[in-house]
Amino acid sequence: MPFLAPVFGAIAAGGWVTQLVVGVGLSVVSTLLSNALRPKPQAQKQRDPGVSLTMQIGGNNPLSFIVGLSATAGHRVYAGSWGNVGATPNAYFVDVLELANAPLDGLSGVFVEKERATILWDEAHPEFGYPIAQGRKGGKDHLWVKFYRGDQTTPDAYLRSKFGSHPSRPYDADMVGYGTAYAIVTTRYNRENWNGRPPSMLFEVRGLRCYNIRKDSTAGGSGSHRRNDPATWEWTENPYVIAYNIAFMGVYVGSEWMWGLQNLPILRLPQSAWIAAMNEADRTMAAWGNQKQFTIGGEITVDMQPVDVLDEIAKASLGRFIESAGSYKPRCGLPGASVWSFGEGELLITDPRTITPFPGLEATHNAVEISYSEPGEAWGTKAAPEASDAGMIAADGNRKLPVGLTLGMVSRNEQAQRLAYSYLHDGRRFRTFRGSFHPISWMLEPGDVIDGTILSEGYSGKAFEILEMSGRRTFVQTMTIREVDPDDFDPPESAWQPWSVGPIQTIYPPSQPATGISFAPLTLMDSDNVGRRPGLEGFYQGGMDDVRYFAVQVRRPGDALPFFEGEFPYRADVVGEAAQPIFSQAFLPNMDVEVRGKYVPFTSRETDWRSWMPVKLPNVKLGASDIALDLSNVAKDVLAQIGTSRQVIETFKRIGTLLEEADRESYTKRESLFREIKVELEGLEASFTEIIEVALGPGGAIATALESLYAAMGGNTAEVNVRWHAEAGEGGFGARYVQQAAVNDGQFRAASQWLDVPTDPLQPTMIGWAAGRFAWYTSAGVPIVAMDENGVQRSANNAVMINWVTGAMRNDAV
Repeated sequence: MPFLAPVFGAIAAGGWVTQLVVGVGLSVVSTLLSNALRPKPQAQKQRDPGVSLTMQIGGNNPLSFIVGLSATAGHRVYAGSWGNVGATPNAYFVDVLELANAPLDGLSGVFVEKERATILWDEAHPEFGYPIAQGRKGGKDHLWVKFYRGDQTTPDAYLRSKFGSHPSRPYDADMVGYGTAYAIVTTRYNRENWNGRPPSMLFEVRGLRCYNIRKDSTAGGSGSHRRNDPATWEWTENPYVIAYNIAFMGVYVGSEWMWGLQNLPILRLPQSAWIAAMNEADRTMAAWGNQKQFTIGGEITVDMQPVDVLDEIAKASLGRFIESAGSYKPRCGLPGASVWSFGEGELLITDPRTITPFPGLEATHNAVEISYSEPGEAWGTKAAPEASDAGMIAADGNRKLPVGLTLGMVSRNEQAQRLAYSYLHDGRRFRTFRGSFHPISWMLEPGDVIDGTILSEGYSGKAFEILEMSGRRTFVQTMTIREVDPDDFDPPESAWQPWSVGPIQTIYPPSQPATGISFAPLTLMDSDNVGRRPGLEGFYQGGMDDVRYFAVQVRRPGDALPFFEGEFPYRADVVGEAAQPIFSQAFLPNMDVEVRGKYVPFTSRETDWRSWMPVKLPNVKLGASDIALDLSNVAKDVLAQIGTSRQVIETFKRIGTLLEEADRESYTKRESLFREIKVELEGLEASFTEIIEVALGPGGAIATALESLYAAMGGNTAEVNVRWHAEAGEGGFGARYVQQAAVNDGQFRAASQWLDVPTDPLQPTMIGWAAGRFAWYTSAGVPIVAMDENGVQRSANNAVMINWVTGAMRNDAV
């Protein structure tokens, strides 16, 4: 059988009409409160109509329909998951929940985890339905609802597309659910939403559309309603419009009967009585904010006896349902006008009279409390303020005698208060009178209001309600009547008591503010106390509970997204201010950034980011030590191949100093090439070393090369070094070529020359020499110009002295 198939079952109507007469209408249990408190027979005990707050699962639940305004958690008829989001498989969970087996008027609202949710009606998703604001996290939706009222003729295309070819549970094309109202809830997984599980849902709905005889101009009313045309009917909360439809006309889906009587003839439903009851229920209460006097709503299952449902409707509206001569009529609230007046002359003196002045203590009450379904608390049961009376308590020996009623079809606190007031005061009209009356009384019916004067019994113009009648062949009527007072059914404004709605959903602590969080620039220092890297220092409040990390984000000013994110262990052991250094390769010297931070708890509670704070990073650039560090990595690779050698280590140190002149200007990407040929034997050493380094970065490009010949014996060294260098950057373009020959035999001696093109275009180019003496020779080896160690220029024959060098010469080492 396909899911939601329109198959209906119901209880046979036979027998419940008689129950209506005995159980609801004509009972010698006199007061409305006594009727409301009357226990059901054991065979009739079942769930009362009202709100179903727990989602039903399984295939043996009875069919149901909803009247008035009510709520239901629904009955799961299908569920599945699909789709990937990032690395999350089956990221979407879909729940198909049957709400009623007869069409509803519409969806009024939803509750998510017992919290009234906001449906974003203007942001419909093409497949999922309407997003729910409570499921929006990080700007993304995680919860949607789609609703079908029960008049659909095709299956849902979204369910068919996702599950139509499911290998074990296909969502088939015949899963239309005609006549059944249902909702589709789609949840996208998020571990921060509802602890990573689909949330509980409750649907607030408007129930059946009903025929209203008052709006049918062909049946004595005024309007377009027609009994045989459901398309003309409207949704209602009126108890007696609902009772007229569901119990006496019957509930149908299309042409299929579902529950109640099957179109009871209209002649058996006295129009005047039904219209009077409907109007009395709609009577506005001026002292109570012009509320309608009575409204009802609830879910009714087909295994409920109609008499029990009518009983609940009567309790919710101070009513009775009465059968008389094959017709059924209601009485609601305020007693009607008197239809007959009697005196002593209308009573047979030959028949006994019975007066019941008051009941026993167990049936006496001086305080009444009504529990109802409160929409503001996710339709949970709530007790309205108690109605009590100090005079009644005093009359009962200063004993408080409370009683409580639970009316699941009532959903307004003020209505519950009014019911409690009326039940309390009408319930003190104890006196019932039973006697035989003049035959003219055969024209009366149970439920009629009459007034009489029996001075011998203390009655003078007193109003009575007829509870029971039985006739004789002589037309004499034996009647049981009970005194009534219209004031009992019109609670004054002073009877109103203040009330409030308390939160019932999960109460989360307020989001924790970013207390004590700030940032400042920080320079990373090496062991020589030399600045090596730009960074930040974050400050926060330590020693707090339930904090796991200190989270930090860094962005460029004006950017929407951060380029750095980090979580740092929280110092719970620090009381007061704690500091956290923050460094990253993405941090550049003298860079303007914006920083913010927050506390990340162990639990799922919310915490706030502090506002973005501007910070300028320190102007710390890469230097020779950074390059030497890279060369040391090369050295480690070489040492791993050729073994440990002190001379090799010294060579690297020596070569490292040759590169110190290069201004690296924040070059962050560097590559180095190193090779060496070396021989050693009994204190003798000879080697050739070559190193090439290139570097790139936002500051420009640089290339440096060096070759070194090295010889050593007995601690003395001789070497020849050649170096060339080129760079291009924002500061300009430069090149240098250097040669150096050096001996260290206890005294360092060197001869060097260089060609230098500075990066600054305003500086002159230079050719330089550094030596004790130097000379220019002809090709034949004849010196042309020479200079001695004192800087004095001499001619080839030492005859001419030219003192043209006025400054000290550079003697840079390579």
